[in-house]
Amino acid sequence: MEAETVVTDAQALERKLTLKVRDGDAARVLLVVADTRRNRRALASAPAAFASLPLRSGQVLRRLRDGEDPGASGLVIL
Repeated sequence: MEAETVVTDAQALERKLTLKVRDGDAARVLLVVADTRRNRRALASAPAAFASLPLRSGQVLRRLRDGEDPGASGLVIL
């Protein structure tokens, strides 16, 4: 799990996550981003970023609430 309160460069964040997954031998990652206008703009500025995180907030939160493994990597905006 990785949490970011301020996203200034979505592509740089994606590269950082890719390295963490590779070096940490992680099967999946959940990126939790603070729900702010600034972060939404940063994420929108790089629409192709985070393609390796196929699940979105609703899917991840629903599965976690039900006590299930999300089953894949995901991006959660809270």
